[in-house]
Amino acid sequence: MSQKIQRTNYRSEATDFLRELEADEQNNRSPARAAEEAKYARVNRLRDKEQAAEKESKIWSGF
Repeated sequence: MSQKIQRTNYRSEATDFLRELEADEQNNRSPARAAEEAKYARVNRLRDKEQAAEKESKIWSGF
């Protein structure tokens, strides 16, 4: 019977290359990526930060 090869902690050359690229900050920060990170930082801040209670509107008071 054939035995299964267990490849725990196996990393290909491609994985090592991509990790090396990601480690270099200069390769990681295109203008589009910086804009996307800023956008999502704002979204996360608005989502996670407790918002002040809004005043009740007279329009919706009867509903």
